[in-house]
Amino acid sequence: MIYKVETGAVQTALSGESSAAVQVRSGEIVSDQITAFASLGSIDGNAAAIPVEATAIVYAGDYLNKLTGESVERECRRKIAEGATQLVVNFSKTELVNSIGVSILLGVIDAAKTNGATVTFADVNENTVELFEMLGLTKHVRLIQGQ
Repeated sequence: MIYKVETGAVQTALSGESSAAVQVRSGEIVSDQITAFASLGSIDGNAAAIPVEATAIVYAGDYLNKLTGESVERECRRKIAEGATQLVVNFSKTELVNSIGVSILLGVIDAAKTNGATVTFADVNENTVELFEMLGLTKHVRLIQGQ
């Protein structure tokens, strides 16, 4: 399997070789033959690193409603079935999340937990963070706020 990496520094450790640090551009591909860590923003001002191996990044789109939410859920379930143990839902382009979108995200969180995977919401804007906190979603996911 291969995984698309977000923009940021990536630390890689090749089996049998010494560790090397590389810089990746958005969309660069990393093989699961290595262990990699991608910087996806910050948590309380500290850089956040998420292992790329067995990580799937799914983009939420500009408006998370029934139509786009079902697409995100379908993709997340597919990634879990392919062996992803870490789902990263990227909200970098998301301006609005409606109630049906929130409901679908709860389904994604439940499916991930059932299959032993964890969920991270990355690049979430301030308004969406407030919504997720108010509804209790942040108790069940790792949250990385956007820049």
